Amino acid sequence: MKNVRKINLVYSSAFFGDALFSPFIALYLISIGFSDYERGILLAVIPICTIVGNFIYGKLSSSIKRNFFLLKILSLVNSLVIILFGLTKDFYLLLILTILFGLHN
Repeated sequence: MKNVRKINLVYSSAFFGDALFSPFIALYLISIGFSDYERGILLAVIPICTIVGNFIYGKLSSSIKRNFFLLKILSLVNSLVIILFGLTKDFYLLLILTILFGLHN
């Protein structure tokens, strides 16, 4: 039962972080001067990669049976992606980061 509480806490904090970050992605992309086309590509990649990532990590969590470990790794990677997102203004690097953000979301 104690492990379930830990999983709920980590999972809730991950969703809380995503909820704080996601609405401001478009505003950040506007502020660094990306065109409508570039912003559209970057913002469209996230939900597509999220769908793909859900299948991948759903299958992976069923096979390794270590959901808490997997959740900690995904949260750590997602946190690093969010930090790196603010440090770059290159379109292709941001595309890679948005793909990672979507996959680990």
